[in-house]
Amino acid sequence: MSDTDSGLVRQVGAGGVRLAYRTWGLAGAPPAVLLHALGEQSSDWTAVASALLIAGGPDSHIDQGQLAEMATLIPDCELITIPAGHLVHAVRTAEFTAAVNSFLRDR
Repeated sequence: MSDTDSGLVRQVGAGGVRLAYRTWGLAGAPPAVLLHALGEQSSDWTAVASALLIAGGPDSHIDQGQLAEMATLIPDCELITIPAGHLVHAVRTAEFTAAVNSFLRDR
């Protein structure tokens, strides 16, 4: 099984911010990357060129108000909600992929 199929969580540091990520996808195709920032301060995001924040809606255990606030602290951040709970990428894969593709296409 290749790294892109395994979905293993890996961590890397970038500019003093800890990032956790998973990669997956079909062999021979560009991998999909799901990135979680482990930074705790809004200043951790000052080096981000643009960001897409996908919220899972009211069924998520993550406070949606906090996500909305976080989006205001990240420069050039787009916040969208796909009502699917915390595992948006797994539960509503097509909508998640369409949102990411649209975000990347517009950049």
